[in-house]
Amino acid sequence: MNKIELLRQNPEGRAVVVGVVKSAKHHVSQFGESIKIVVESAEGWKVWGTAPASLLSEIGSTRIEEVQEAIVGKLISFTATLVRSDRDAAFAFAKRPSKAQFVTA
Repeated sequence: MNKIELLRQNPEGRAVVVGVVKSAKHHVSQFGESIKIVVESAEGWKVWGTAPASLLSEIGSTRIEEVQEAIVGKLISFTATLVRSDRDAAFAFAKRPSKAQFVTA
């Protein structure tokens, strides 16, 4: 594995994620409805998970159109447990997101 591949490799375990929200989508599962986001770090790896409740409460809405407008393209940070994808070392799934906030540059 070369140096660039190591940089792009997503961390695992409990970690702080800082990155730009690339997408926000309405998701329905057997557990109910939620909003899922994809966040891309400055290093190039991506994380997929549930939008942290603290961000949604800061936005003041759970309507997907309003959330997309308020969050996509914004820099955020949050803490979550990351599980690296089996298919792509530069992609992970976030569990139990917390301590989320918008980051001002």
